[in-house]
Amino acid sequence: MTPRNTSTGTVFEAMVRLTLEKGDYKQEGQTEIRIRLGGRKYIVGAVVPRNDQFILVPLKWQQISDTAEEQIPFEVMCLSNATSEGHGDRVSLVFGDDR
Repeated sequence: MTPRNTSTGTVFEAMVRLTLEKGDYKQEGQTEIRIRLGGRKYIVGAVVPRNDQFILVPLKWQQISDTAEEQIPFEVMCLSNATSEGHGDRVSLVFGDDR
């Protein structure tokens, strides 16, 4: 099996980070915030401190059809769990795709 080309996701993340910078949002890059549902570590694309709160900003790039329908609800569950455990105050979920 040929490994997927994930460079487009890296480009997407760079574009979102640049947008945050241009909007004068300070940020931390990829950050491991907890263990996600299912036991794997959970890394968000950025953490933005704003007004004494921390905004978790997961950045997801969809390159394969029919995976967003599965990924979005799972991501929301993981983020809900992370914020309820105090790992962030708010969330801004950012999805992009090549379609």
